[in-house]
Amino acid sequence: MEQQRTIFVRRYQPRHRLYKTRRVKVEVKSKKRSLRSSLQPCEQIVAELLPEGPWIQGEKHGDTETTDNAWPISVPDPERLSFLESLAPETTLIVKGALGTRRIYQPFVYRRPDGRKVAIVATDRTQNADYAFWADTPEWIEVAQRTKLDVLTGPYPEFIARVIHRGNWRTRILKLLQTEPER
Repeated sequence: MEQQRTIFVRRYQPRHRLYKTRRVKVEVKSKKRSLRSSLQPCEQIVAELLPEGPWIQGEKHGDTETTDNAWPISVPDPERLSFLESLAPETTLIVKGALGTRRIYQPFVYRRPDGRKVAIVATDRTQNADYAFWADTPEWIEVAQRTKLDVLTGPYPEFIARVIHRGNWRTRILKLLQTEPER
């Protein structure tokens, strides 16, 4: 017995440098759900991930060091999200409710070879790092809704690592998705 289900899918359009979200009807078999589409399934989150908040003066923030209370200027860099999409995430989550902010963090959920799920929360803006969380349970979303400083300083077992976009950051992300990361 097959049923139809409507899902949301996202595709990056390099020509326009933006993401398009659309609804797609797919056939779902009973018990075992198999998507008959080459498009990636999406779920929606109504929350802002890693909202703006305080930062320690003199600490590294993304690609630069903060010397006063002014935030560094960030510009779009769509290559960051394109790289994460090229790794074929298991699920992409669409963030709703953060439209008034300068940057929106987008979570990508991957399944590692050992069976654990890892969520990489990233933005296409420069001066912002990627944050990795264990995504086996839904509690990681609650932790990702805290400020960056709170996530970095708090004792959250869901938080794995922060990946600054410098040097071989792509290799560091690949290691997070393959082996146990060092904290």
